[in-house]
Amino acid sequence: MEKFEQHLAEERSNYTQVSDGARRGFDKAYAQIRETKVSKKSNRKPLVAAAVVLLSAGLLSQTPIANAMGNLISEFGHFLSQNVQQNLVQPLGVQDVSGKFNITANEIYADSHQIGLRLSIQANEDIDFDNLNMLEFRLKNNGQYIAEVISDTQPLRSDNQMMSSFEGSSSFNEATKTFEYILLLNSTQGLFPQLQNVELSIENLNFDTPNGIAQVAGAWQLDFDASTIKAFMHIDYHATNANGFTVTKAQATPTGFVLTYSYPSNSTLVQENPEGFRAVLVDEEGNEFEMRTAWQEEAGETTVMTKVFNYTGFDAGQRLELVFTHPVGLENIMLEPVE
Repeated sequence: MEKFEQHLAEERSNYTQVSDGARRGFDKAYAQIRETKVSKKSNRKPLVAAAVVLLSAGLLSQTPIANAMGNLISEFGHFLSQNVQQNLVQPLGVQDVSGKFNITANEIYADSHQIGLRLSIQANEDIDFDNLNMLEFRLKNNGQYIAEVISDTQPLRSDNQMMSSFEGSSSFNEATKTFEYILLLNSTQGLFPQLQNVELSIENLNFDTPNGIAQVAGAWQLDFDASTIKAFMHIDYHATNANGFTVTKAQATPTGFVLTYSYPSNSTLVQENPEGFRAVLVDEEGNEFEMRTAWQEEAGETTVMTKVFNYTGFDAGQRLELVFTHPVGLENIMLEPVE
């Protein structure tokens, strides 16, 4: 502990302690991200599970979407579909070696609902912290900003934010002084375009320390061509029983399963369950896929709900079941691929 404190004191000019005010600024900036797609004609709002999440450390890590990372396996992309795993995930190998850390973009995958990046962040000198909390970054495609995760001490450069949430997870190799960081960007509404000329600008690295968050400022720039990522058509499903709900969209995408359903806002079921409905998606083999993000819209006297689940089977052609975990006793919704 004494060694760490001494080293941190010596390096104050390079490693800046983030104040409580700046940390609260993260929340406000992320709130801006979530609110940019709110329609003036209707009452739309992302649910709690669509909040920003940092899984590697304490900041915001208590939110429910942390469960989404439970489906990750060691192979980047975590897809059960080998077609998707082999054709959606693309190698990069783009590097920026400026500053105290070398950052390499190793792999990427993307569709309209999720962008995944695997990064390596290697220290050029001895460091006394081993928990990378988060990155502050901006992402552009063909010159257009599609995602910004920046403290409100810095302005957003675009009002057209397409990202509804993000997730980050890191591990540390002490021998090589390298952090492996997986960054997942989510768009509940499926707003991400087909990626082509991508520019990833990383402005700050934030690390957990015993004294709070230490920040390393920089200007890492990783530009690459992502046009080799294969575009997949979605696979439509239909509900064989709607259980009192109106299912308007059920689609398997390469990175998940999108389900849109509606119900009367003032129904008895809604009044008896003001906290809403919770469910998981289950395939024929009993694999459970948690909800990743959700979006709710009030249209007159009808509630329209869109949920994206971390379904990774895509083209398996299996029947799926939406299993309600709350309220108990609510009949499950059966989903089958459209022939």
